[in-house]
Amino acid sequence: MPSVGALHIVEGNATSIFGEVKIAAPMPAIQFSTTEIPAAHFIKYIALQKNISLDAAASKLNDFCKSLQLMEADKEIVLADAGKFFTAADGKLQFAPIGIPVSFLPPVKAQRIIHPNHSHAILVGDTQTTNTEMSGYFNEEEILPKKRWWPWALLLLVVAALLIIIYYNDKKHNAAYGNAQSYTSSA
Repeated sequence: MPSVGALHIVEGNATSIFGEVKIAAPMPAIQFSTTEIPAAHFIKYIALQKNISLDAAASKLNDFCKSLQLMEADKEIVLADAGKFFTAADGKLQFAPIGIPVSFLPPVKAQRIIHPNHSHAILVGDTQTTNTEMSGYFNEEEILPKKRWWPWALLLLVVAALLIIIYYNDKKHNAAYGNAQSYTSSA
C-alpha cells in the first residue's frame, strides 16, 4: 500500500502434538510490514475486481491508505476476511489478522515410522545426529578391566608355603608335629 506498508501471507509450520500422536496443519498468517512494495499489480487487481479504471483503482487505494495514516488511536479499520488495522499507543499503525478456524485445517493422526535399516536424522538434546550413530553409541560394550584375583591368591600361597617351610626347618620344631626341645629333669 502506498506510503503505509504491505501485507504478506506467511506460511506457518506444522507442529507435532506428541501426547495425542497428531500433527497440526501449518497455519498461514497475514503479516504487516512497513516496507513498501510497488502497488501496480495490486491496483490492476482492484480495477479488475471492482470493474473500474486503473486511475479510479489507484485513487481508491490512495484514499484507503490516507484513512489509515490519519486514523485516531481508539479507532479500527476492518479489512474484510483478513483482519483489522489499528493504531497502537505509540502511534504506530498495527494489523491484527483474523485467525483461520482450526476446523478448516484439523490436526491429523500421525504414526512415527522408523525403518531400522535406514539412517535418518534425529535430535538428541541440542545435537543433530543419526539413528545409526546413536545405536552404535548405546550398543558399545563397556570395557571393564579384567578381575585379576589369581596373582593375589598365588602370592598368598607362596607366603603360606614360606611360613610352613620356615616353621619346620627351625631346630625347635624338627620332630614330626611336636615339640622337639630336650627336657632335663632336676631331680
